[in-house]
Amino acid sequence: MKTRLKKALTVIFTLLAIGIAYYVWIKLTGIAIPCIFKEKYGFYCSGCGISRMFLNLFKFDFYGAFRSNILIFVLSPVLSVYTAYKIFEYIKYGNLKLSKKENIFVWFLIALLVVFGILRNIPMFSYLAPQ
Repeated sequence: MKTRLKKALTVIFTLLAIGIAYYVWIKLTGIAIPCIFKEKYGFYCSGCGISRMFLNLFKFDFYGAFRSNILIFVLSPVLSVYTAYKIFEYIKYGNLKLSKKENIFVWFLIALLVVFGILRNIPMFSYLAPQ
């Protein structure tokens, strides 16, 4: 269990350090990772606006974060709780496998992201585009 805890903490702190470094990079240079899909095809992907969403969250601008990527903003609390549960399950039991219900949940989220990515490029749903 201690080994799994150490591995989990290493991954968590590494991801946190990368996120902080990326935040500092953007603040110092104003340069963020561009969306390759948007650059190449001219359409918004499901992830467009995530960097702006997090930057707005750091400023406690919740409306700006919501407008940057509505779906990810709304799903973030659910995904955070689920991720914490899976980390706990891994540390306690060493279990990384997804149950049948969890697999269905993951496929539902993928379908939701695909539909969101399509809708945000239709003029009638332009309010879904990142602001």
